[in-house]
Amino acid sequence: MLCACTKLQNIQDLWTKQVNIQKSIKPDQIDTIVLDGNNAETVEITQGNSDEILIHLSGNASSKIADGVNVNAETSANTLTLGIHPLDGSENGVTLSDLNLTIQLPEKRWSSIHAKATHGNLHVARIKTDELLLNTSSGSIKTEKLETGKLELTTKYGAALVSSIQGDSIALQTQTGNIEASDFKAKPSPSIQRTVPLN
Repeated sequence: MLCACTKLQNIQDLWTKQVNIQKSIKPDQIDTIVLDGNNAETVEITQGNSDEILIHLSGNASSKIADGVNVNAETSANTLTLGIHPLDGSENGVTLSDLNLTIQLPEKRWSSIHAKATHGNLHVARIKTDELLLNTSSGSIKTEKLETGKLELTTKYGAALVSSIQGDSIALQTQTGNIEASDFKAKPSPSIQRTVPLN
């Protein structure tokens, strides 16, 4: 006899399809990354071993979403803008996708990296950048082993775990989520803030 969880998994398998999209982009003059990961369950940005920017979208989604999903990449001057299309990963208010987006960047010091997600989680590790801006609504944020001039981390309801950071200005903000910060190697006159608005 099949248990209820097995039956549910079998039904889910009929509804969903695997997503496996890989792209590579030559960095050329790119020094700024803008990422909209609103349709991903998890977004990971890390230093890779290639001299190209490697993008990998994987996971499962409803057949309708899987057939049309893609990673849009647009380059303008020195800025690379990335986003998952379609941005709305739901049907009739029900989320039907479980997608993970991984961005591997070549080893260099970037000018600016700005990543946001609504309900998904952000994970950034082993990156050197002058500016790092991370924003989520209910997703969690994890950063580790970073060298940055300016770090701004904002989450409304998600948790934040920040460790092994070297930077000048570090601002962490949440409304109801927990913030855990450790192992800061701040340069002279750092600005480290934890703000929890009452409303």
